[in-house]
Amino acid sequence: MTCDDDKKKRKRKQESERARKRYAEDAEYRAKKLARNDAYQKEHRDEIAARQRENRASCRDAERKRYAGDPAYRARTLAKNMAYYWRHCDELNARRREKRSSDAEFRERLLERQNERRYALVYGLSREDYQRLLIAQNGLCAVCDEKPERRLCVDHCHATGEVRGLLCSNCNTALGLFADDPERMWAAVLYLLRARGKAPAWARCLSDMLGRGAASEQPPMPDVHVCIGLSARVGRFGVAAPAVASPASP
Repeated sequence: MTCDDDKKKRKRKQESERARKRYAEDAEYRAKKLARNDAYQKEHRDEIAARQRENRASCRDAERKRYAGDPAYRARTLAKNMAYYWRHCDELNARRREKRSSDAEFRERLLERQNERRYALVYGLSREDYQRLLIAQNGLCAVCDEKPERRLCVDHCHATGEVRGLLCSNCNTALGLFADDPERMWAAVLYLLRARGKAPAWARCLSDMLGRGAASEQPPMPDVHVCIGLSARVGRFGVAAPAVASPASP
């Protein structure tokens, strides 16, 4: 049985060699062969395209498995890719810049990937972790309870490095400018209350939190005549204050 298989292989090889030789030397035979191939491709275009897609998909799967399991193959592939990039970096970067400026969907995907890499490197936060935080906050900023047009920022403690939640860019910047200092933030709240014309209940409450008994006794800022209504959500600030009206000056 093996001898018969070997004979068939030798015969097929000889026939192939004769066909290649004739194709190279006989112009009329070559033209007929090309015409038959073109006619077949036009007639079976969809079938050929489907087979090519399947072959590419199977080849990609095989390459991914080999790339993941074979360190030597992975190193060769990375070296080849880097060599190609440095040979064509100007052309590749120009095409990338053009596509980024003209394709909004590509620009959004690129920004998404950049954010994911940065969150993973800086905060150790995966894409799934970010999505869980986003769902837990209903897509809203953890401070102002509003949904911004831009992606929510990852807020973290600068002392411990732990992620605290997701904030809009304004709230995240505000915390950074206040250096994450609660005392400075409460002082800013008292400043605003005094500027809007005395809110004694709030001032006493905040002063007790800060241990500043004299803070509530400071006079309001002059020439401010506004009527304000102050309210706080129980559970967020832990207090609730009625509306307070500032007396108008004579």
